[in-house]
Amino acid sequence: MKQNELFSYIEDAFPVRFSETELGTEWNLSEWSDPDTAADDIAYIQQLQEAPKLMVAGSLSMKRTAFTLVSVLLAHYKSGENWDLASSDVKLVHDQDAPFQIGVHLSGIRSYEEDLEWDELLRKLYFDWVKPLILSVEKAGKVKQIVLWENFFIYLRWFYKSLAPELQGLEQRDWDAHWQQIVTEDFFGEDELNPFSHLDAFKAKRELEDARVRSTCCYKYMLPGKKNCRTCCLIKE
Repeated sequence: MKQNELFSYIEDAFPVRFSETELGTEWNLSEWSDPDTAADDIAYIQQLQEAPKLMVAGSLSMKRTAFTLVSVLLAHYKSGENWDLASSDVKLVHDQDAPFQIGVHLSGIRSYEEDLEWDELLRKLYFDWVKPLILSVEKAGKVKQIVLWENFFIYLRWFYKSLAPELQGLEQRDWDAHWQQIVTEDFFGEDELNPFSHLDAFKAKRELEDARVRSTCCYKYMLPGKKNCRTCCLIKE
């Protein structure tokens, strides 16, 4: 599959764009390894969103960013790609029409040099990019780490449980077996606490037939309009 065809395939599945950003203000997430830079950018996002607290912008920026992780996994399953997010250009862009006014753009894509199986790729992404980013945003955005992990978890789970099994043009695998492997306690190593295992074990008091109720709140309800997510843990029975 040609690269532009792969990009289009992923864009049809996720709100991630591969074209050069032309929407105005943008934030390069590679610069968020510095908590001070991340704090300044998140404060600007907070202002644009008219969010009452920094943690709202911090959480929702990561909720949008999470689509890049499943995009890399889809690229791997579809074409055997092993994209390295830590070496690529991942940008958030101010987009008035996007959820939370945040668009997601991925460009300048670089790949890991070695051939990787899907689980090896996910582990490298976790240690090289996702975890360092979450630790920085936790500090910069004053957001509890578990909230940020769940923002990634919900889309990772959705990918394996709902999207991949139904996605046209994708070679089918034992998606449930892959998911069960991800949520084992030692998936990231014996010395690394697996946040996805902890979140997978959570049992909400409220249940939905086709979705999982969150264990933490992403703070969307604090934006103007005050709307909860359908899976919000604050909604009562």
